[in-house]
Amino acid sequence: MQHYVLLDAIGIQKYIFDTNTLRIIIGASQFLDKWQQECSKRWPGNVLVSGGGNILAVFDNKTDADSFRKEAINIAPAGMEIAWANAEGKPGETGPGSDNAIWNELQKRISLFKSGNRDFSDYDQTFFQPVTPGCHYCGVRSRDGKGALDDYNNKKQPVCSVCRPRYDKGGRTGDVSTSMGKLWEYVGNKQFDPPFPLDLADLTRKENTAENVGEASHDLMAVVVVDLNDMGEKIKDVVNKEGFKGLNSFSQQLKLDIDEVFAALTDDFTPKSEWCGRKANDCFLRLRPLLLGGDDMALAMPAPLWPEFVNNLLRGLAGKGYPACAGVVVAKHTFPINRLVEMAEELVGSAKAMVRYRKKIAGESALSAEYQCAVDWHVHQETAFGSPLAIRKKHFVTKGLRFSRDHQAGEAIIQAATCRPYLLQDFSDLTETGRKLSVISNSKLFALYNALRSGCQATRDFLTYVLLRDDNEKLTSYSPVWAEVLKNQSKWPMWEDFSGPDMDVQACRTQMPDVLELLFLTRPDK
Repeated sequence: MQHYVLLDAIGIQKYIFDTNTLRIIIGASQFLDKWQQECSKRWPGNVLVSGGGNILAVFDNKTDADSFRKEAINIAPAGMEIAWANAEGKPGETGPGSDNAIWNELQKRISLFKSGNRDFSDYDQTFFQPVTPGCHYCGVRSRDGKGALDDYNNKKQPVCSVCRPRYDKGGRTGDVSTSMGKLWEYVGNKQFDPPFPLDLADLTRKENTAENVGEASHDLMAVVVVDLNDMGEKIKDVVNKEGFKGLNSFSQQLKLDIDEVFAALTDDFTPKSEWCGRKANDCFLRLRPLLLGGDDMALAMPAPLWPEFVNNLLRGLAGKGYPACAGVVVAKHTFPINRLVEMAEELVGSAKAMVRYRKKIAGESALSAEYQCAVDWHVHQETAFGSPLAIRKKHFVTKGLRFSRDHQAGEAIIQAATCRPYLLQDFSDLTETGRKLSVISNSKLFALYNALRSGCQATRDFLTYVLLRDDNEKLTSYSPVWAEVLKNQSKWPMWEDFSGPDMDVQACRTQMPDVLELLFLTRPDK
């Protein structure tokens, strides 16, 4: 009888993104990766799979299995909670002892653990919130009493016992996740030193010139979270067909493929990625990887870069056979990054729901890998606890009555000034439309954006009385706008009717606010 143990790091995002200090974020990511590597080195013949916060090991007797579980949890990084599950079976046999049955049993037990269906004595690590927070970096735990650390502005700040080793680790080890071998090798060849910005403020800082060296930038930061589609089903399929040996090969190949995609992306963004940092002649790569483990990917970058980056990234992953969805949140770099990551994950869920709906209609076999990729984004200007989907419904969708010229109430109408999320090809078309509109001044485009947000009638009135007026030459001046108007021959210019046969209200929607939003984020003179 063989004994299997599955360890699962609970809440990787929460563990890594509990502070906006980039050095501590990178240190936490390094510790997670180092823990997995250390377990593989200590038990080389027993660990079957190690990656993405999960470790699967097998032993010939229960004593060794329990010893592994306790020791692996004890060497886990401070502040990281570990869920565990065990199962017994004889590999190679059909029925309950097969690898597939064992894997399903481990997944069921790990889910019970995470839901709290365990005695308190089962938890080898216990965590509590201190009564008196004092750490400058996380704002949650109390200071450790071992002396303050310098922040990026060289000011002494109190630190807790969890953030201190992360801070040291983030400064010592190359400032990049150790799982990104190919990207690190490429950046090293470019001889950037340091290769990435050391602070989120530097990430969004504009290029320095002789006049503005060291000045702060008002550019926005984009946090990008990417999740591969249907990975749970793919893993089950691999285990069912090839067992745990096949799962290990699949995990290793996934890591290599993702490394190659990111190395190619670095080529795509050269020399645009070289820029001046806090001091004159400082050069960094503007794509800041925060977490790359298994199918979990989180990155930060200046807002103008994200549309092209996400487009290239999803196409690269689809080309390797990994269709994925991306969620992007744009905000100031001072906004709590853990909330930005959570909101981006919510948007990933929205994009995945749309892909599942398309698959249901067209059939999975009818969609290529690129048509199983989707993008959703949100420019956040609300409170820290606002939901991006709820904010979108509040500000972009209006319901009411359409009034006639004599102010008599007419038919009910629903107006959606957005069509997000988008499939990857549709997203590419949006960015191309935005490039055509970039010849028009910001003031006119902002006015058009506000008219679109106000509804169908406001859009028509703006086009008629502001852009066109009685001057025929305006048709030439704003030809990209009229080209978009002519694309849709519906009752309302730039809007399309998507009322269903069983709907008792008129429903209209438009993509143009999304086009303009992408244009405003990417144009250099914004």
